[in-house]
Amino acid sequence: GSSGEVRWDAPVCVESCPRGGEQVLCPLPSSPPVEENMTLANGSVLMTVVSKQLLVPKAAGPTKQLQRLCLPARSWAADGAKQMAEGAKQMAGRLESYVATQRLAERFASGASALASSATMLTVVAALALL
Repeated sequence: GSSGEVRWDAPVCVESCPRGGEQVLCPLPSSPPVEENMTLANGSVLMTVVSKQLLVPKAAGPTKQLQRLCLPARSWAADGAKQMAEGAKQMAGRLESYVATQRLAERFASGASALASSATMLTVVAALALL
């Protein structure tokens, strides 16, 4: 993050924990995903969700390794806990958005299936009427 801010909601992978001064690609705050729906010739819908994330090189501060994590070497107990809670809220918001998109896709698939079933039923009724 900028000015030594730790972005707990946006972890990055590194080959080894920085000792301080190494350049690390850090994500800037992202904008919400953009959703686009396009109706195809056969009546199906192509749903495209695009999420963009800009990564910028930043000088890393010194870190200490804790299992598979690199944590800031400076004392972060007080402000780190607050930032972690905020990051958890942001990640929960992203998860809710993803789940909502999945539910929308499931409802669309269910509606499309019901529509196809209705079309089949109408075809059968029309065929029976011709008999």
